[in-house]
Amino acid sequence: SSSSSASISSSSTSTSTSSSSSSSSSDPIASLSKVIIPTPHDFITANRLPIDEFKRLYPQYEAGVPSKTLFIKNLDATTTPEDLVSIFMTFESPAKSSDDTSTRQSSERIQYKGPLTGRMKGQAFVTFPNQEGATAALELVNSFMWKGKPLVIMYGKAK
Repeated sequence: SSSSSASISSSSTSTSTSSSSSSSSSDPIASLSKVIIPTPHDFITANRLPIDEFKRLYPQYEAGVPSKTLFIKNLDATTTPEDLVSIFMTFESPAKSSDDTSTRQSSERIQYKGPLTGRMKGQAFVTFPNQEGATAALELVNSFMWKGKPLVIMYGKAK
């Protein structure tokens, strides 16, 4: 019952130097060199399932206890890590100064884990630098119709 996943961090700059592990050509993270276009908030708002229909489909839905981590369910099987970045990257707070984007610490960036495979297929985790960003993303993106399916977003359990 192994479950593989891709963990990525969105960044406005990409570097090809890695100080930790060596990456192989089959590494899914290595394929993230293309430019990712953010999904506009007005597009998300215009393409959300009406709240009454969402509640009818998911009567047991509860957002949970607010935390920095969001648990995303009901992802289409073709959803990619780039798709997740596109949807959530606009919730990342800007760097302290305009020329400081490349020196931001990873703790200030959104962390992505997924889409997951195996038993956790169709799910992902997105961890924000703070709870406020996670709450803003949940409030906007929950019930967003992505590839024909409404995203179901809850707060992840605090570690």
